[in-house]
Amino acid sequence: MRHETYVYDDELSGFLPVLARSEAIATRYQSLDPDYVTGKEGAIRKLVKIFAPGFFAGSIPGSAKARILPRMTTVAATAASGTSVTFKSGTAGIFIPGDVLSIIPPSARINVASASGGWAAGDTVTLTINGQALVYTVVSGDNGGSLTATNANVANKLIVSINANPYLSGLVSGLAIAGSGTSTDIVLWAKDFTSVYSLAAADTATNGTVTASAANLAPNTVVGTISAVNTATDVVTISAAAVSVPSGMPLGVSTSLPDNLGMLSPSIPIDLLYRESQNFGLYIDTDVYLNRLPYIDGQLTALYSQINLV
Repeated sequence: MRHETYVYDDELSGFLPVLARSEAIATRYQSLDPDYVTGKEGAIRKLVKIFAPGFFAGSIPGSAKARILPRMTTVAATAASGTSVTFKSGTAGIFIPGDVLSIIPPSARINVASASGGWAAGDTVTLTINGQALVYTVVSGDNGGSLTATNANVANKLIVSINANPYLSGLVSGLAIAGSGTSTDIVLWAKDFTSVYSLAAADTATNGTVTASAANLAPNTVVGTISAVNTATDVVTISAAAVSVPSGMPLGVSTSLPDNLGMLSPSIPIDLLYRESQNFGLYIDTDVYLNRLPYIDGQLTALYSQINLV
């Protein structure tokens, strides 16, 4: 289902690009935010030529303008004190200065650390996720010759064990990143981008320790506020990051129930905006192939519950 419309602006003597949808009672439409698409700093137009079909759109809280809901995946790790986050080529422009960059899905961390002597063969680590316990037994091959290397090896073996578990692999994804000192952090997040699973960590070791950052996964963990967007390098600059971010981490801008505009039906040619009269339909009730979407998470599926992903 889609509805297309437009709005005319006498002052500009031309048509404004509009995002519109169809409702049972009334048509709802909003103008696309011009600061977001017309070549200013952070504008996606600088590198990305279209908003592809399947992107979601919503209103900007406190504004009469609309924008694409920004969701992307990192391609490089950042430290907790880092000031830049790198995204896939051609995608950083979807963010704008002032956005609060967050880990959108419910997430938590497991810190893997050790003191002098490090982890030893026979030490065990137990992770309990949503009530299901997973036990990993350290082997001699996990010793990497230094505390940093050994901690990283144990952390990565835990991730491998989670992925090999038929139950847990369906609940969470995990990525490793350097923690404080010689430790390694495992960032776990809910695969459905919605569930706040319980989490606990324990160990039986003389020199090794594992610690869970929280008793439950929690959504919208803030990384930092964006101060600049470089669309040539696809790097966004933030204030000192509140948390480290692994490569491959899905990040976005948390949106608290924006005006539910829907999913783009056609592609929008960014370089044509303001050159001609344009109006763009949005799906709010349709079947969509999930593997063709650029991004999806629990927050978006909750906002667009009438869109059936197949």
